[in-house]
Amino acid sequence: MEENDKQELADFLDSLEDFTPAIPDQVISYYLQQSGFKTGDTRVLRLISLAAQKFISEVCTDSMHFCEKRTGGKQQGKERRLVLSTEDLSNSLREYGINIHKPEYFSDSLVNEQISTNRATSSSTNNPNIAQTGNNPNTTTTNNVQSPTNE
Repeated sequence: MEENDKQELADFLDSLEDFTPAIPDQVISYYLQQSGFKTGDTRVLRLISLAAQKFISEVCTDSMHFCEKRTGGKQQGKERRLVLSTEDLSNSLREYGINIHKPEYFSDSLVNEQISTNRATSSSTNNPNIAQTGNNPNTTTTNNVQSPTNE
């Protein structure tokens, strides 16, 4: 490295001491510790915070461009209101090698079916002639004779 480059690097590292990051040092420190990296140097924390802030900024900018392409310039006038969708964010992150997708759809009928199944099971265990045995919930004992339950 040349002397000029070393001086620029030293000046940059010193400027990180006065830099107020968008992502607090405690948050960066927490996630670094979760991944096994511990440091007490605030310059390192702020450098990582700056890199994360830049990454988030680029993803947001790319997402905005995808949104503009999706709407096709349909919005006219002074106030253009763009709405970020999961599809725009997914397309933007895919360019960085991060694949996301919407979670599976869960229907209320599935939840209601599960609740009614639990009620039927609990009402059968209240019968003194029927008792569940051991660790297997699919096995019941009736008058001391063990038989599998039908589901």
